[in-house]
Amino acid sequence: VVGLDGFSDQPTDLGTRDFEALVRDVTALSNGTVTEGAKTDFIYRDVTIRGTVSGKKYEHRVFLAGAMEIAPAEFEARFGPATTDANVVTYDGHSGLGKNIRGITSRGTVTPGQYQVWFLDGCNSLGYLDDDFTAKRRQANGGQDTKFVDIIGNGLPSLWPGDETTSFRLIRSLADLAHPKTYSAILEEFPGNQVPAVVGDEDNAFKPGH
Repeated sequence: VVGLDGFSDQPTDLGTRDFEALVRDVTALSNGTVTEGAKTDFIYRDVTIRGTVSGKKYEHRVFLAGAMEIAPAEFEARFGPATTDANVVTYDGHSGLGKNIRGITSRGTVTPGQYQVWFLDGCNSLGYLDDDFTAKRRQANGGQDTKFVDIIGNGLPSLWPGDETTSFRLIRSLADLAHPKTYSAILEEFPGNQVPAVVGDEDNAFKPGH
């Protein structure tokens, strides 16, 4: 999910530019085909990219949307099914003093036993994450709140990227099955001034790089 910087999807909007860069780079990485879903007053773009990386088929669903704090039911009607068996969920956009972070993390489908990596690329995003996110996973997984989810976020403000998105750097690293990386190696590719960190990886079922 990419959130708008302003209030419209004009080409100069930083969120729109972020969305276009993410779609472009994921499509090139997977030599994928792009299909467009219907637009709404809240969902400005809904793109599905299907392709192959390292012999493995991938499907990416990328939304360009308004502020997550006011996301209507129509958004959850698409985002929920898209997250049912998703391996990676990313959010690029304003934290909204926590309102947008909680808006995105309170939505989506939690499937028991489905391991996921969530990346919240907003200002101070780790500080805005509340227990509701892990509580839903604790309920679905018999008391295991972070065993099947790792959360990557920022400890300080983050800036809109100039070209390649940070979410794409994560996707590219995770998709390179021939050269698995630890989280330390993955985070080295992130902008260091936003102080990225991982939460919940100490008890997960899979360890990147091992």
